[in-house]
Amino acid sequence: MQTEDLIQLVTENHAAVVANYEKTQKALAENERAVKGVNASVANLEQKMARRGQGGDGPMQDESWGATIVNSEQFKSFRDNGARGTQRLEVKAVSAITTPVAGGMVAPHVETTPVALPKRRMTIRNLLAPGTTTSNSVWFSRQTQRQNMAATVSEGAPKPQSDAHFSQIQTPVQTIAHFMQCSRNALDDAPALQSTIDAELRYGLALVEENQLLLGDGTGVNLLGLIPQSTPYGTPPFTPSLVQGIDVLALATLQAELNFLPANGIVLHPTDWLRLRLLKTTTGEYILGNPAAPTPPQLFGLPVVPTPAITQGNFLVGAFDLAAQLYDRMAVEVLLSTEAGANFTSNQVTIRAEERLALAVKQPLALIYGQMPTS
Repeated sequence: MQTEDLIQLVTENHAAVVANYEKTQKALAENERAVKGVNASVANLEQKMARRGQGGDGPMQDESWGATIVNSEQFKSFRDNGARGTQRLEVKAVSAITTPVAGGMVAPHVETTPVALPKRRMTIRNLLAPGTTTSNSVWFSRQTQRQNMAATVSEGAPKPQSDAHFSQIQTPVQTIAHFMQCSRNALDDAPALQSTIDAELRYGLALVEENQLLLGDGTGVNLLGLIPQSTPYGTPPFTPSLVQGIDVLALATLQAELNFLPANGIVLHPTDWLRLRLLKTTTGEYILGNPAAPTPPQLFGLPVVPTPAITQGNFLVGAFDLAAQLYDRMAVEVLLSTEAGANFTSNQVTIRAEERLALAVKQPLALIYGQMPTS
């Protein structure tokens, strides 16, 4: 090959190399601009998402479609590789749409703990002597008569004979029970719902129990309660000049004292207790003390137990732990079953609560029941 031909070939190759180099540099510049554009779009989306996400501990939100695409691994890989070619991106369904499609997708704020209805405070059980039994009834002896012939006697003289009479009393163990039906899916999706139903079932038992302990008439499967077995408020040994509710309660405690069974508590309806609490002197001062003072409810040194279980206008004064004893045969039991009835095929759950107990009023004279004055 001649020198002229060799020089021409080198020149042509050099021109081709330069042209390819310039073409490559131009393509790289275009790709760099595309990547910068994608990065700018990502940054803009992230800023918008950050602004929308401000607000503290608010409810969690589903990602918008744009945010879902930007945050996907496929998009990040596509961007990092220079955004060349095409890329298939899959967007999952959004759970809730509360704005137009172009806007954000906001999920509902769901509280996990159900809001229950108000519940009455239970008080009567705590007044009674506790006990347990393993039988279906409780028997006890109650003294019905005392003949005390004790006297001083001379030496060698016959001693007088006293006598006492007793009766055997039987009080049956009764059952308090109820149940609820619930969807198994509801329990699985809201675990707090099960504890709420459990509490509702227990509260239902306690509510009936308190009414039975105080007012049960003993017929059928009812307990025989405190009030039906109490001693009526009788004629007091003296009458105050101006008889008010406080006076009647004081005379009822005196009746218990004269029965040699001093009272240790007073049961009133909340309305009657507040009426007494608002009594004032002629100068406008509260008789029972400053309402702002943290003083527990009490009269004459005895605790006052306000409860809606007793009828308004009535009272029960007594030595409750001496008067009656509560026997638990079975403590409150809550059971779940998915096989009761048609539960298995209908995907339901039966939740049952049950308790068994007996009430023995051993000293009716220790309970004084009466009515408050109307004025």
